[in-house]
Amino acid sequence: MFDFLFFRPLLNILVLISEYLVHGDFGFSVIALTVLVRILLFPVFHKFLKSQQIMNKIQAEQKKIEAQYPKDKEKQLQAIMELYKANHINPFASIFLTFIQIPVILALYKVIVAGLNGAATQSLYSFVRPITAVNYVFLGLINLKESNTIMLGLALGVQFLQGVMSAPGGLFGKTSPELQNARKTAVNTSLMMVGLLALFFWNLPAAIGLYWMTSGLFSMIQQVIVNKVIAKDGELKANN
Repeated sequence: MFDFLFFRPLLNILVLISEYLVHGDFGFSVIALTVLVRILLFPVFHKFLKSQQIMNKIQAEQKKIEAQYPKDKEKQLQAIMELYKANHINPFASIFLTFIQIPVILALYKVIVAGLNGAATQSLYSFVRPITAVNYVFLGLINLKESNTIMLGLALGVQFLQGVMSAPGGLFGKTSPELQNARKTAVNTSLMMVGLLALFFWNLPAAIGLYWMTSGLFSMIQQVIVNKVIAKDGELKANN
């Protein structure tokens, strides 16, 4: 089932991209594949990023709830969940969006191990022609079939910037004093995420890091779009 839903489609898409768009360059094939995946998931990520920004905006209300029920954690949690519900926020969306990419990463790893022009060719669809030569050295510097600390560092750097960008105050930390603690928590969470990903990606092929870095950059661009949409909505409500 995994091969049918993820491995074979991803393999064939990579072969088609390599054959007809990037002339066998595996690095640019991975980038194109990542962009395609993120375009397909655009509505889901857009909704999550919008919810995340709304969550940042209601931090002050959440603080009031915590102050209202300092000792009754059950009532506190119930009131916060009602606040989330009223603002159409799903606090577990980030976990879902992380897990939804795992099958893609596993399929990509399997493709790398098998090779675009190696054992994996038996899994090509009948209308897809095998490619004869694949360049796995990205930009003439990084072998994407092997682990690479440079690519790992770039992927983790983008992950951290993405996390900070989605925190209250954004990349430059311009936020109200009452939201400073929320920002600090978000930044610490981003650092923890970077540490976990470092352990996860350490011995994996650099192509996985390239996928994650490209996906992170796409998220940052999408975050800018979401911020502009929310700001515009705020202006319209203020005018009304």
